[in-house]
Amino acid sequence: MLKKIIDDRIYSYFSIPDDVRKIVIYCHGFGESKDRINQHFEILNSNQIGIVSFDFPCHGEDKSDDFCFNLSNSLDYLNKVIESVKEYNVPISLMGSSFGGYIVLSYINRFKVKFDKVFLKYPAVNFYQCTVRKLGIDIDYFDDHEYYTFLNGRKYSRNAFVEFMNDDLMDSFDKCDNNIFIIHGDKDKTVLLSDVQEFSSKYDIKLDVIHGAEHGMKDYLDLVNKKLLDFIK
Repeated sequence: MLKKIIDDRIYSYFSIPDDVRKIVIYCHGFGESKDRINQHFEILNSNQIGIVSFDFPCHGEDKSDDFCFNLSNSLDYLNKVIESVKEYNVPISLMGSSFGGYIVLSYINRFKVKFDKVFLKYPAVNFYQCTVRKLGIDIDYFDDHEYYTFLNGRKYSRNAFVEFMNDDLMDSFDKCDNNIFIIHGDKDKTVLLSDVQEFSSKYDIKLDVIHGAEHGMKDYLDLVNKKLLDFIK
């Protein structure tokens, strides 16, 4: 596995076999990092599929200043990683977990791009509402606070909160003919299954519900990897 810094600021891992025939770009969840590549690279690489992961702003090794966590910068990071991967001249798929799944969907919706495949684990299709529920804050919080602190002192600003709030995928999403496959657990209390079911049904997206799985699906990794490989290959 090769560690790279893209555009002098995006910390990434590239795990690309010599006989690569396609590449998956993995987008991690809120509070996580590019290290999540460790869950998936072996099964993909052994099937001639490369995988690339990277740190979103204010996550992992990212050295952005505290106010850089927002939607625009997250989309910009993903875009620069996509451009970097194009040099391999093989089909590109996207994969995202939770917040990363939301960013993948937002990227497709905003830039109208078609990828080889799109595989999403418990995507936060309504990230703003998930934030309100998980963190226990809403826009009124910023009337009395300059920012919300998360991830060892990093700052979640009002502007970022408003940007996520205004990016409503539930009511306005164009999948641009992408082949999207979502897996979700029926015990997930972070991203509600009912919301993902509504989103999937509205936009004709295949949804596979894993019974007993909570957010993160830590006890279902073998099953997740099987579904990932079956879909991507």
